[in-house]
Amino acid sequence: MAIVAHFAGSIHDYQQGHGFAAWLVAVRPTRCSHCGREHVCILWGGYLRWVYTTTDRLRIRIKRVRCTACGVTDALLPCFLHMFRRYALLLIQRAL
Repeated sequence: MAIVAHFAGSIHDYQQGHGFAAWLVAVRPTRCSHCGREHVCILWGGYLRWVYTTTDRLRIRIKRVRCTACGVTDALLPCFLHMFRRYALLLIQRAL
């Protein structure tokens, strides 16, 4: 599952880490979306993902959170991404 949250900067800002730490603190859930317990979600690694824009192909890190109570993990996706897609959301919207 994924948690999509607003990131105020651009894809390049996200990739270079500008505002990333503050965003990560702001979007880390206080309640597990699966079991409903509070204050049990911890940062749990991450993975690299390719993102295609109109002009670039960028590799960005997606962070994950894990519930210590039920063990389920969620990805923290910035708002310019779509689940299971490599193309930036703006590019998908232009195509439609």
